[in-house]
Amino acid sequence: MTNICEYNEAVLTEAMAVQFHRVQRKRNLVFYVLCGIMLAASLGGWLTGGDPRYGLYGLITLGFLGMLLYFNRALPKRVARAQVPRIREQNGGLTFCTQFREEGLTLVGPTGEEASAVPYGSILGLTETEHLLLLFNREKHMIILDRSRFSGGTEADFRQFLSEKCPLALPKKSPV
Repeated sequence: MTNICEYNEAVLTEAMAVQFHRVQRKRNLVFYVLCGIMLAASLGGWLTGGDPRYGLYGLITLGFLGMLLYFNRALPKRVARAQVPRIREQNGGLTFCTQFREEGLTLVGPTGEEASAVPYGSILGLTETEHLLLLFNREKHMIILDRSRFSGGTEADFRQFLSEKCPLALPKKSPV
């Protein structure tokens, strides 16, 4: 079974957004909670005490929240835009083929050069997006698969294959 994926800006933006969310999840939660506490304290002080400094603190906190939201939304696109020319230059193109073999998966670059096989035991996670399947391994590398471009099988066949080769990668099913 194989999967062909073009690492263009749209694909990389979608993948980077997921990866940034995975990495920044706890940090963002802390920042959002702290900003919420600061905003509540500022508004409470301003409304009960009437001191205009509290209103200024609230505006500053809203500015921080706005910056945090902007960076969480804009950064994946900026990184993807910067990565596309690098990938094209280093690999001679943007279209990669992932081959699923018995011993592991292999990424074949646009020039036909094969990377070393990634053993299935090193794959620890599968994340789905609207158009992509993202595999994460122990080395924190991300392998991007286009959900609509499997050959030699379907996405359902891929999931069955993955459940046999690396069951740790599949999301846990909730009890019904």
